[in-house]
Parts: sequence; C-alpha cells; structure tokens
Amino acid sequence: MFSIRVICTREEASTILADLSQTFTIRDTGQYPARTPGCVRLYIDADRAPAPRKSARATTARPANAH
Repeated sequence: MFSIRVICTREEASTILADLSQTFTIRDTGQYPARTPGCVRLYIDADRAPAPRKSARATTARPANAH
C-alpha cells in the first residue's frame, strides 16, 4: 500500500482520482480545504495491485489534457 498527498484544485483532484483508479486499487480518499485559495488537500491511500479491468463497453473516452 502507498499514500499520496497533494494540493490541487477540486477539478484536478477528480482527474487524479479517476486516473489512479484505472491503475491501482484505491483504499481511502479525503479532500480538505487547503490554505491556498481555491485548492484542496487530496489524500489517497492505494494498493500497488492493479485494479480489476473494466469491460471496453463500460469505459468512456475522456479528452486529453489541454496542458
């Protein structure tokens, strides 16, 4: 198991969680207000074991980041 702690916007937090859940088994998450305005502290505990694969029909395409 490993933990990730990051300060980001709520939108970034959603993207981070979605991306990590495709690769790892998420055990616990938490979002709390950060000192930086408009940001949250995101806490994630996950297992290194890959998450079970979803069927191709259940997967929805997401647009690539504009960064």
